[in-house]
Parts: sequence; structure tokens; C-alpha cells
Amino acid sequence: MFKPRKSILALIVFLIVLVILFLHARDEAHRLHRDPEVLMNRYYLLRQSNPEAAKSALDILLQQDKNHIQALELMSQDYIQEHNFYMALPLVIQLHRLKPENQSYTLQLASLYYENGDWDKAQALLYGLKKSQSWDYKLTAQTLLNQMDSYLPFYKSNASVASIKSEEYQGPSRVITILLNYFYTLQKNEPRKAAQLLDLLNTLTADNTTIPLEMGYLSLQKKENKHAIVYFLKAYELKPTQEIALQLAYLYAMDKQDSQAAQFFLLAMTSNDIKIKEAAARAMQ
Repeated sequence: MFKPRKSILALIVFLIVLVILFLHARDEAHRLHRDPEVLMNRYYLLRQSNPEAAKSALDILLQQDKNHIQALELMSQDYIQEHNFYMALPLVIQLHRLKPENQSYTLQLASLYYENGDWDKAQALLYGLKKSQSWDYKLTAQTLLNQMDSYLPFYKSNASVASIKSEEYQGPSRVITILLNYFYTLQKNEPRKAAQLLDLLNTLTADNTTIPLEMGYLSLQKKENKHAIVYFLKAYELKPTQEIALQLAYLYAMDKQDSQAAQFFLLAMTSNDIKIKEAAARAMQ
């Protein structure tokens, strides 16, 4: 007779405890949401064991204060370590806006622009860093500028070409021309398929200068400089221009092959193009 009453009483007690726990958890969550120090402690506590939960603490903190320097620094570094440069970029942009005089933020932002392919913005920041009183920043800025110079002349001249003129390639190479045009179409939206097609084209033909040039540029994107040298050498053998010579000179210089670099810089200096001639002359100084 008393069993149902005992069960109901036990249920009521259980519900009361549940409500108390819920209210306590809500208060804790509210306190966590408000207190930056608690959020930072939570981040450091969970950083190793539960990175996602740690990152959520920084998310909450940045929702409350989008200008929280420490949170911006930590989250951007986490994304950079994950090689997620796209997500890191807006965080470092914000850091740079908040503290434009901080050269560490400037260099980091330039590096992210470089990694994301926005080289005009990267160059603007790096030229500013070259005026720094710190030799470390000067040297790093110059190194990145050299890396971009090593293949910017080629890529800028070719990336703007919407299609390959069919009259440049005659006879059986007409098919190659069509496939190259398709490669440029794919390159913008489907880079993986474009790379696969370019690899096929490289197998199919041995006398088209554009293909080894594009293969060289693709190798540079992957930071495979030695492979890039092989492709640019092949392109130079097919069409020995001062522009390709400059490309090779920079690549040999980056690979510490000074004698080969000097040889190709001298070849580049014979160019009628003043930009190529000046770039080669600056590098030889």
C-alpha cells in the first residue's frame, strides 16, 4: 500500500535534484559565458585533451569581444598549425588592424596572403617590412619576395591568357590546344582535375612549351622547387627566352646552386624587357 507513495516520493526527489542540477549548470554556463578569465583557463585546460572544446571557449570569448588580442592570437595560431590558412586569415587581419605597428602581425598576415595566393597584398606588406630596423624581419620579407619573384613573371604573363591561339600549334597538336584551353577553364574552379589533365598532357606531348611551364608553376605551388627546375629547364630547351631564364635563375638561387643561378641571371640581363633586365640586375648585386 505504501510502495506507490514511496515511488512517487522518490520520483519527486529525483525531479527536484534534476532541476537543481540544471539550474546550477545554467548558472555555470552563464558565468562561463561572461568571464574571459574562466574561458581562457578552460582553453588552456582542454587544449591538449579536447582541442575542439578548447576552440569553442575561444569562440565564445570572441563572440563577446571580437578585439580580444589573446584569443585572436591563440585561435589564429591553432588554424595555422592545422594549415587552415583560410580560417586563420580574418583573425590575423583583425590583429593587424588592432596593432598595425606590430611587425610580427604584419609578417604573419603577409605570409597568409602569400599562402592563399593573394600576392599583391602580400608584396605590399613585405615591401613595408623591408624598411624595418630588425634584420630578422628584413631578411624574412626579402626571402618571401624572392620566392614570389621567382615565378610571378611567368605566371602573371600566362594566367591572363584566356585561351591558347590555335595557330601556334598546327597539325596533330590541335587536340593539345583544345585540351590546354580546357585546362585553363578547369584551373579556376577545379584545380585537382586541372592538375590531372596537365599531367596527361605532359605525357602526350614533348614539344609544347606551355605544358612544362605550367607543370613548373604547379610544382612551385606545392613547394617542390627541384621538380620545378626540371620543368622550366625543359621549357627553356624548347624556347630559350630571357623570361624563363629569370625563372630558372631564381630557382637555382633558392636551391643554393649559385653558379647556375649566375649563368641564368646573366642570360636574363640580355632581355629587351626592362623589368626582366632590372630584376636580374638587382639579384646579381
